[in-house]
Amino acid sequence: MIILLGKYLWLAGIIASVVMSEVITVAMDLLLKGEVTYDYLATGMVAALLVSGIMVAGIMKMVDLERSRQEEIAKNLTLRASERRYRTLIEVASDAILVTDTETGTLVDCNRQAEILLDMPRNSILGRHLSNLYDTPQDARSHEADFISRMLDGESGTIELQLKRADGSLVPVEVSGSAFEIDGRHYVHGAFRDITQRREAEDRIKHLAHHDPLTSLPNRIFLHGRLEEAVKFAHRDQKQVAVMFIDLDNFKRINDTLGHRIGDALLEQVARRLTENVHGNHVVGRLGGDEFIIVMEGEDIGTVAAATAELLLENLCRPYRVEDYQLHSCASIGIAVFPTHGRSAEALMKHADAAMYHAKSRGRNTYQLFSHAINAGVRERVEIENGLRESLKHGGFKLLYQPQIDMATGAICSVEALLRWHHPALGQITPDRFIPVAEETKLILPLGLWVLDQACLQLRTWRDGGIDGLRMAVNVSVMQLQDETFCDALDAIVKRHGLSGSDLELEITESALMENLGQVQALLKSLRDYGITLSIDDFGTGYSSLGRLKLLPIQCLKIDRSFVKDIETDEGDAKICDGIIALGHSLGLKIVAEGVETVAQKNFLQEAGCDAIQGYLIAKPLPAKEIAGLITHSDKLR
Repeated sequence: MIILLGKYLWLAGIIASVVMSEVITVAMDLLLKGEVTYDYLATGMVAALLVSGIMVAGIMKMVDLERSRQEEIAKNLTLRASERRYRTLIEVASDAILVTDTETGTLVDCNRQAEILLDMPRNSILGRHLSNLYDTPQDARSHEADFISRMLDGESGTIELQLKRADGSLVPVEVSGSAFEIDGRHYVHGAFRDITQRREAEDRIKHLAHHDPLTSLPNRIFLHGRLEEAVKFAHRDQKQVAVMFIDLDNFKRINDTLGHRIGDALLEQVARRLTENVHGNHVVGRLGGDEFIIVMEGEDIGTVAAATAELLLENLCRPYRVEDYQLHSCASIGIAVFPTHGRSAEALMKHADAAMYHAKSRGRNTYQLFSHAINAGVRERVEIENGLRESLKHGGFKLLYQPQIDMATGAICSVEALLRWHHPALGQITPDRFIPVAEETKLILPLGLWVLDQACLQLRTWRDGGIDGLRMAVNVSVMQLQDETFCDALDAIVKRHGLSGSDLELEITESALMENLGQVQALLKSLRDYGITLSIDDFGTGYSSLGRLKLLPIQCLKIDRSFVKDIETDEGDAKICDGIIALGHSLGLKIVAEGVETVAQKNFLQEAGCDAIQGYLIAKPLPAKEIAGLITHSDKLR
């Protein structure tokens, strides 16, 4: 374009020169001939100059017009190139793209993925109001207004909603967007991602978290929540609630003799008989093993519960046909009624459990209403509490250690400290029996610090003995995390043994964490900032939404052993483990599987991408000296 302008200017100069040359020649000739005077000559020269100027000005105007035309052409070419780039970008996007005019709310552009997602052609999408694609008009207006408002304010983020497809079916999507302006009009560019598979995985985990995987009955977590709600309403309305504990008689003998497969089939039949004989506003659930629970609400519920117990005993005692076996297993039932036998969910469950054990002691195949004379369970609890206090003062606890191996390297990467206690009168007591008492009495606070101190001392001892590359995992109670002195006490222990936060991993059970998330979230962040690895233990037994999980400062999920046990034979367990591993990795979390006992389980988990495993296949919980020997003779230890 610069060359063209130069040519125009050169032409203008030539024309002006020619004109002036001719004018001067003619004028001088006329002057010499005496045909004009100097005055006429001067006037003619001025006129010639004016004509030349006009000609030059006209040519310059043409130059300006040509320059403007060339600039407009260049602008249009740039715009078309930009539009081609934009179209290419949205068409290759993996998400559905919808562009909305914020003034009218109508859709003005979309890509091929949007046509696929909505099952509509492009011409059916464009011109629609965005709200017509939402599942309900109410959702449409609220989501649309909030989403567009935030985008126009320059904010980022995502929302989740459901879109209607051409056939009326709904598809869940996650939406992110940004605002832009063209020629004074405002638009929102929305990227809609189909999250159907993620929702299905969440629903599977949620169902599993609240239901027993074998019988599909509500599990302990669900039942406890239902009971708490029932007690609250019963207290308000001055009504009754009954809790019925049911334990099968002789089930252990059947299970041990004929195997878990037969035992599980028997439990499934028991679950069906329970649900067939319990009706109305009552809930049947399974606590675990051969223990079932029924929460009952209604008028004169104590009498109803007793009549129901008699009916259940009759039906549960009928023979069971499992494959080629005819099995016999009756039941012992304990009943506690609000408010007579307890005024909280915990008290009712404890007293119904005590009544059930009393029924067993009376010869089984019977039911028993709780009474304060049934205090064997209470006496044991008192013995446990007193024993805990004595053992904290004079010793009696010990730690065993179970190794965890890295699936990629085969190296022992960490060990978990496991608390064991031998009561002088009651003998060996499992943690699931004494830890609840420790938490209820707050003895868990000094006991938890003792465990941390001993675990750190042992890690220091191993380090001094030349064993490096290990991290120590310790289980902590939510009650410890709620203690305002916990962080300072932990810091003192770590420093006393010459360790750092990165040497420790703290494991918190999922159900307890979810119930107390608001109270401990800030502390968890402080612990992570300190360098400690945070792990959710028994993952899958207490539902965690992805939305909440991604807000937690955790680094590891430990798949509960109940999902690993039948992973090579149960398709449901296999899918659940696959789902947890995939979901965890999508959040950047390490995945550890507990309870690995067979090579087949290990191979499945390794193929699924599990990061580490722990269980009897590697080693049972061992004393520190045996762990040291295991590590010393391991040529794979990093």
